[in-house]
Amino acid sequence: MVEKVWEIGEPHFEADQKCPMYRSWPWNGHRRFAYDLIRFVKPERIVELGTYWGTSFFAFCQAVKDFNLATECVAIDTWEGDEHTGKYDSEAFETFCQIKKQLFSNINIRPLKMRFDDALNHIDDGSVDLLHIDGCHEYDAIKKDFESWLPKLTKNAIVLFHDVADDVDYGSVRYWKEVSTNLLYLVFQHSWGLGVLFPNDRMYYDQISADNFNDKMKIYEYHSELDLAWLQVSDYEEVVKKRDKLIDDQQRLMLEKDKILERKERQIEVGKRESDKQKKLVERLSAELETEKTRRLQIESSFLFRVGAAFSRALNPK
Repeated sequence: MVEKVWEIGEPHFEADQKCPMYRSWPWNGHRRFAYDLIRFVKPERIVELGTYWGTSFFAFCQAVKDFNLATECVAIDTWEGDEHTGKYDSEAFETFCQIKKQLFSNINIRPLKMRFDDALNHIDDGSVDLLHIDGCHEYDAIKKDFESWLPKLTKNAIVLFHDVADDVDYGSVRYWKEVSTNLLYLVFQHSWGLGVLFPNDRMYYDQISADNFNDKMKIYEYHSELDLAWLQVSDYEEVVKKRDKLIDDQQRLMLEKDKILERKERQIEVGKRESDKQKKLVERLSAELETEKTRRLQIESSFLFRVGAAFSRALNPK
């Protein structure tokens, strides 16, 4: 028998191009581990309870696609929300279907748009190699999910539980601590926590735990923090770009306003010059008018004087 070796890959998650939000959501911190887990286990059937937008589901699918596995990937969700998430519209399911069609059309994906209990009749007992439970995070709900789906698991099945970190205040944390007490498990504390449970057999636990897997777990945590840091840097760079564009736009508007002011000032200056010309013209015309008035008065006075003199001579002839 060939010894299985765990490899840490450098996956490219294609679904991010359709839904960039995947990179910022809590499950992003576990996608690298999930990808490597699928490559290592090569499951025949994956069932996910609670798919929502598909952050974790399409990480599984990416490994199935990259390594040409014949895995059936089953996504079970009402895509309507629950007590934990609240109600949401059709956008999540529409995005899921779009990604499935455009990026993963060549692998076997089966979405079951229904409640988890109703989906039990669609999955054979003893046929699920990997079960991911990420629905309602209340204690009773997650307990019911695990116990009702337990008969569906194969002998060597692995069960993933999200939101089980010690600092998370969900009922899923309490149930995880309870269910993992007497079973073999691994647990990641970062990104809201991911529990890896081996409920039926220790084969995969022994294989995965070999070769100092605790160090590999630290590498996944480091990658999670690094990915988040790069995302924050990217977001910061985007903010800087937007700020620079805003500054450029403001400067452009100020230049346009300066040009408008310059045009107005030139118009005012031209107006002033025209006004001065008009003023001088008015002054010249006024002066000419006054001159004409004076001449007229002089002519009138001379005429009246001559008329008076003639009249006086006529009255007093010599």
